[in-house]
Amino acid sequence: MDIYKDEGVSVSLPSSVVRIDYSAFRNLNIINIGLSSVVEVRDYSFSNTNIDMLQSNSMEIIGDYAFENTKIKELSLANIDIIGNSAFSNVDTMYSAYLYNVSVIGDYAFENCK
Repeated sequence: MDIYKDEGVSVSLPSSVVRIDYSAFRNLNIINIGLSSVVEVRDYSFSNTNIDMLQSNSMEIIGDYAFENTKIKELSLANIDIIGNSAFSNVDTMYSAYLYNVSVIGDYAFENCK
């Protein structure tokens, strides 16, 4: 798998993965990733990637800057405890955001989204 190739790559994670650690995929050319079993995405995990959609009913914590500067167009999150500071900042491609049953939305979580 060439994670740096021009057209980007899709990533499949095993269901045993429940946490994505700090900067794990930062700055990589990922366009799609399945996060169905993931409950925690830590700071900067997907910052500056090309992910274009995020849907989850299982995520509990999204860290600071976790998805900043991505290409997310559609966002759908349910039953989430914390969306960290600047978690989706500078996602100027976002046109749809569905948030249901969210406890905390951090400072500047959606700054500069259009």
